[in-house]
Amino acid sequence: GMSSLFALGGLILFGRLLSSRGKETRLEGSDSEITVRTFKHGLVIKEQTYPRSDVSNIRTSVSGSSNGRTKKRIEMIIGGKAETLALWVDEEKADAFAAEARSALG
Repeated sequence: GMSSLFALGGLILFGRLLSSRGKETRLEGSDSEITVRTFKHGLVIKEQTYPRSDVSNIRTSVSGSSNGRTKKRIEMIIGGKAETLALWVDEEKADAFAAEARSALG
């Protein structure tokens, strides 16, 4: 019974890993709007567009650690709600992305 449960859990996690491989999220913008596009193998699989005036900030928060390296979540604040852009990014890369995005927001 328990071994079947653990095997099922492993298969579910393996399936989630395979479905997320090759995904890339890009933040693109113009003077009037900001678009979050998710690509998989070069094709757009998800696209969300927000008015630029609704986006107030980009923030990072610690989501864990792996091999002694801190990992962070990146979120975009839109009208008081947080839209998650990435869940598990190296601390340095997350902070650099957030700083660049904040400077682009002006």
